[in-house]
Amino acid sequence: MSANINLLGKRFIKFSIVGAVGMVIGLGTLYIFVEFANLGYYLSWFLATILNTLSNYIGNSFFTWREVKTKSQKEETKRLILYYILTFLALGINYLTYYILLKMQVYYIYAALAGVVVATGLNFTFNNWIIWKEKSK
Repeated sequence: MSANINLLGKRFIKFSIVGAVGMVIGLGTLYIFVEFANLGYYLSWFLATILNTLSNYIGNSFFTWREVKTKSQKEETKRLILYYILTFLALGINYLTYYILLKMQVYYIYAALAGVVVATGLNFTFNNWIIWKEKSK
């Protein structure tokens, strides 16, 4: 059991590193879309989140859960589809936080950061126990 807790802790740290990189990508693109492309807060958030989600999937596949392999392209496709479905559930919570805080006149970057923090635990749970769940040996 101690080994499982240790592995879980290591994975959460790796997951957090991947998430931090994704957050920089997401907030950077959010800023560019709002300030330079003038796409508005909501469309900019959506586009930045799509880029962030893609970078997180790649990072988690090759870093956090690199030892959890799929046996076929079909399995990998199913994993990717499930990842997007569960990620969009967590994004709903992220977006709701962002939306509410914007309505409360919170600076949009701070509102986006708060959404990320709120959704992190849910995302890790989805990723560890559903998306990259290791098969029983």
